[in-house]
Amino acid sequence: MKRRANVITFTNGYHGLTVGALTVTGDWTSHRPLLRHEEMGCSFHDTTIRAGTETCIWYKNQLEAVYCVAGGGEIEDLETGQIHPIGDGTLYALNGHERHCLRAREDMRMSCVFNPPSPARRCTIGRAPTH
Repeated sequence: MKRRANVITFTNGYHGLTVGALTVTGDWTSHRPLLRHEEMGCSFHDTTIRAGTETCIWYKNQLEAVYCVAGGGEIEDLETGQIHPIGDGTLYALNGHERHCLRAREDMRMSCVFNPPSPARRCTIGRAPTH
């Protein structure tokens, strides 16, 4: 086990920390206690997406699994237009690098795992194409 001196927290910024992670809008906070330098093969993020926000994301180079611990909203697959509800106990996994939007009806606390793992302090910010 490796000990970390601190936990990195990002507020009101981009969702993700990878080259290719894009966001359009969003208001969220993410604590990332497990990143690439820990050499575990994945990264773990504890993220809260604020009520009333929409966050559009595209992870070009990562697979993502997300478990909703608390709260509610929806996820839209921007490539198919399909919308799925998210609530306590919902798990979604994006294994095709899908462009997607999260809409929070109420604060959503999400536990997220990324493969390959996210590095610290590396990002690309921009607009995710809608189609």
